[in-house]
Amino acid sequence: RIVINVSYLADVLQTALGDGSRFGCELIYSVEAEPLESGGGVATASAYFRSTSVLIISADIYSDFDYARLLAPAAAIEKGRQRAHFVMVPPTPGEPGGEFALDDRAHIHAGEPRLTLANIAVLATKPCQTWPRGERFKLLPHYQSWVAADRVSGECFRGVWCNVTRVDDVARLNAL
Repeated sequence: RIVINVSYLADVLQTALGDGSRFGCELIYSVEAEPLESGGGVATASAYFRSTSVLIISADIYSDFDYARLLAPAAAIEKGRQRAHFVMVPPTPGEPGGEFALDDRAHIHAGEPRLTLANIAVLATKPCQTWPRGERFKLLPHYQSWVAADRVSGECFRGVWCNVTRVDDVARLNAL
C-alpha cells in the first residue's frame, strides 16, 4: 500500500499510475488543493496510514538505497522505542543541508559533524495523525523536537543519492 501526496498536475499522475494494480500494489492518492510543504503533506496523508510506523520518501530524490534496511528501525518504532529513524547523507557541495549529526550508537543529535537529511525516514504514525490536516507546515521543527528528546535513530548512507529539483539535476542524473 503506497500513499502518494499529489498537488500540481495531480490528475496527470493519477492517470499515469492508476490504482497500482499493474505494479502489484495499492496506490492511494492524498490530493492537496495547494502544496502543503512536507509536514502538511504527511499530516494530510496520515488519514490513510494503517500501521504504527510509516516510510516517508520524498519524490524529488533518486537513490539506490535498499529500503529493506528500514525493517528493523520500523520494528523499533512500532515497539515504542523511538519516534523516527532518519537516513542521512554526507553534505552535498552547493546544497543546503547539515540538519543533524549521527553518533556511534546510531542516535541522531544536534551536534557536529552535520549530515543532510536524505528525505528517507521511518516515522511513528501517531504523532503525524495529531498534526493539522490541510495546513501548510514543515516537518523539520517536529524532527528537531524529537531529536532534542533523544527519540530518533539514524544511519549514514554513502551510496547513490541525489536531490532532483532542477533541470540540471535531471541532466546530471541521466549522465550517471
